[in-house]
Amino acid sequence: MNFFKKIITVFALMLAVASFTFAQQPKISFTNFNSSDGLSQNSILSLFKDSYGFIWVGTQDGLNKYDGYKVTVYKHLARKPNTLPANYITAINEDAERNLWIGTRIGGLSKYVRKQKKYLNFKHDLSDNSTLSNNNVQVVYIDKQGGLWIGTENGLNFYDKKTGRFKNYFHKAGKNTSLSNSAIYSIFEDAEHNLWVGTANGLNLFNRKNGQCKRFFNSSENEKTSVNFVYAITEDSKHNLWMGTTKGLSLLNKKDGTLSHFAVERDQNSIGGVNPVYCLAKSDNLFWLGTNSTLQLFDIDKRQLIKLDDETIENNLMPNDGIYSIYEDKAGILWVGTTSQGILKYNKNLPVFRAYKTSLTATPSAKNIIRDIAEDKKGNLYLATDAGLEYLNRSTGVYSSYKHISGNPNSLLSNYTTSLVISKKSEDVWIGSYSSGLNRLDTRTGKVQHYTAGNGPKQISGNGIFELLEDSHGNIWAGTDLGVSVFDTNTKTFTKYIHDPKNSNTICDQTIQALREDKEGNIWIGGYSNGISIFNPATKNFKQLNTRNSKLNSDVISVFYEDKKGNMWIGTMEGGLNCYNPKTKKITAFSEQNGFINNTINYITEDAEGYLWVATNKGITRFDPVHITFKQFNLFNGLRSLELNLGSGARLSTGEIAMGSINGFNIIDLKLLSETLNLPCV
Repeated sequence: MNFFKKIITVFALMLAVASFTFAQQPKISFTNFNSSDGLSQNSILSLFKDSYGFIWVGTQDGLNKYDGYKVTVYKHLARKPNTLPANYITAINEDAERNLWIGTRIGGLSKYVRKQKKYLNFKHDLSDNSTLSNNNVQVVYIDKQGGLWIGTENGLNFYDKKTGRFKNYFHKAGKNTSLSNSAIYSIFEDAEHNLWVGTANGLNLFNRKNGQCKRFFNSSENEKTSVNFVYAITEDSKHNLWMGTTKGLSLLNKKDGTLSHFAVERDQNSIGGVNPVYCLAKSDNLFWLGTNSTLQLFDIDKRQLIKLDDETIENNLMPNDGIYSIYEDKAGILWVGTTSQGILKYNKNLPVFRAYKTSLTATPSAKNIIRDIAEDKKGNLYLATDAGLEYLNRSTGVYSSYKHISGNPNSLLSNYTTSLVISKKSEDVWIGSYSSGLNRLDTRTGKVQHYTAGNGPKQISGNGIFELLEDSHGNIWAGTDLGVSVFDTNTKTFTKYIHDPKNSNTICDQTIQALREDKEGNIWIGGYSNGISIFNPATKNFKQLNTRNSKLNSDVISVFYEDKKGNMWIGTMEGGLNCYNPKTKKITAFSEQNGFINNTINYITEDAEGYLWVATNKGITRFDPVHITFKQFNLFNGLRSLELNLGSGARLSTGEIAMGSINGFNIIDLKLLSETLNLPCV
């Protein structure tokens, strides 16, 4: 499943509300996933990260649990009591016993008891004033003493865990110590353990002992109704109390009870107006603001907006509609719920897995299926995709495309490109295609030469090219759907090696999808169904290695990698990873039983510390071959997709690792990697 399908790069600029000046901010990178990735619906009303590390997402059509790999959807089922009471999920929280409390519209409140996998639903009963005061729940809040508070469209509720009953609090006309309004939109306990309640008309300091309130209103009569509509409450590091209102931000002076107001202007390209602030999330000295038109930032110390500049957004996916939920978890990851675009995620601490797309369209694109990656001497990247060859200038971020053009002999044979290798000798780029043959791009002249299947010395054995290798002599090896073809750069001719099932001194298989040269100059050849052939160029002999004569865990070979110690690591498509020790000639196998997340091994490389980085169909594993430990990386870490592509990767000259997937590619900056990566506790 393709999660987090979009990557957004944002340059944030400091913008004054009135006469403020602009200031340059660091680059911010968001990842995104939505209903096409498994969410039940794209309108996100509530977000919560529980004590297990799961992200819970409330939408207009169901509750979602995201574990970093997949989404599980929970819905109301008619005439079934042990389900949610409604699908419109407005609020989510977790108590000390790890039970979830879920607020809904129309359906009231639900408690999900995890140990029993059981829902306990609470609704308003007109005949019983100890029930929930209203079935439209706006907020579920758990205070520092574990007390459960529920804000509804009509009344504030406190849930007594011992009796299972509710204590209701309402606005009462003529009674100044009652709530200022019965429509409750926000609840917050400050550092001094004061409980604050935001309503549709005013802020209230709520006394938990006697149920009485002290009310706070904006003094401006012109703005009284709108500014006093309190959607959200939080405090800054100096314990100042801030509110999101219909006309922006308000700040309470706790000493004299006065309110200061800060207008949150709409986008500078819009026609006037002020944004309501529906939700707030504090991040260091900043507030993230969810408004009815976009996401905005507010510098608490400078009392000014930091505007996210639409002109510099790479994928044009900055939120362009309402944001009703923002949640920053303890790891510093920001989760943003939009009204039509699903979820945006920003991890300020971990620019480790930088994500890239070759196509900026919102719909799935063949250009984003990255089959192979190769780096040239300038540090720029060639990308084999299902829609042609792409060239990324890493300094400018600009892509160039090489395509098949019908009738043009100087274009690619096909847009379905599968494999790449750049000649160290000539700097030519060799490009394999899925069924149309082999291309050689002269990077100096821009001319393309074609090689197709045939019996001649300048023809290849098969048109399906699945792997390319340049050996230490500068020869180009091509694994095809009909054996191996080796191009001699001196004679400009091919030598072909074809599988003969009756002759053991031939290559192991007809279809070849893995090639590697070891330190001794031997060529390792991996077949699609019959194991490995090890070719000695000096003797022209093949040695066979398979499940029948060794402890190799599968004969479907996907990739090879020789580590610094001379061990050959063998990836398979169904059995996991194998380590061949050239000294002992023995194989040690590793699979899901040992700790791998998946048995399909698509790419292997090694970092400076000796860890192996292994791409699979379920994310990336960092494998410690000495201590046999595993660290998994998934969508929480910013991967473009969990499904990495066969053979699609490159260890870059900078020390970074590039890995291609079915939805773009990632460049992993190992220098920034730390053990504080936020993975789900599962």
